[in-house]
Amino acid sequence: MRLLTQVVICLTLGRIYACGQAADAPSFEVASIRPASPDAIECSGGPGTTDPVLWRCSSVPLGLLIANAYGFQAYQFRPNDPCCVARFDITAKVAAGTTKEQFQRMIQNLLDERFKLKLTSIRKKWRFSN
Repeated sequence: MRLLTQVVICLTLGRIYACGQAADAPSFEVASIRPASPDAIECSGGPGTTDPVLWRCSSVPLGLLIANAYGFQAYQFRPNDPCCVARFDITAKVAAGTTKEQFQRMIQNLLDERFKLKLTSIRKKWRFSN
């Protein structure tokens, strides 16, 4: 019975922590995502540009959004994966004063909200013997 109580407490605290994070997570004020044709990729706006409050991407592959949001390199995706083939037109309003790090987190939240894509990183220590 004691183990069951501890499990329930841990799950409850985990849920409270997760809900607290979602409320603090930066997000776009407004975002529009539509399927796009495979035209040339073109992105403009966002933090550090001449138009920091409006971010537009035309025909951007989902794989590129994932790479930008999580800091991956292009070689970490296979070219024929559905994530690299599907393309979207995105227009999003960014709050004034948003940093590049916050912008990256906003893209992560957009991927989570619209595509139900959430990546988790786990660090582990490995022992190697000769």
